[in-house]
Amino acid sequence: MPAKGPSPLKLPMRSPNTLEDALTTREVEVLRLIAAGNANKQIAAQLSITEDTIKGRVKNILSKLGAHDRTHAAMIALKRGIIHF
Repeated sequence: MPAKGPSPLKLPMRSPNTLEDALTTREVEVLRLIAAGNANKQIAAQLSITEDTIKGRVKNILSKLGAHDRTHAAMIALKRGIIHF
C-alpha cells in the first residue's frame, strides 16, 4: 500500500499572515522585479542599491516564504496575492 501524505507537486504553504512571514515593502518590490524576470544586477540598478543588498533581500524573501529558489518565491507570492501580474 502506498504511503499517504501530501503530493510532491503540492507543497505546503504557511499562513501568509504570520508575523515572521511578513515581507517589508522593499522585499515586495524586489519580489515583483524578480517575478518580472530581472537579475539581481538589474534590480539593484532599478532600485539604486547595491547588488549585495539585493542578495540579502532575496535571502530574506526566500526564508520568509519558505521558498527553495527565486522562481518558487514568485509562485508563492502570486498564489498568496502578495504580487499580481
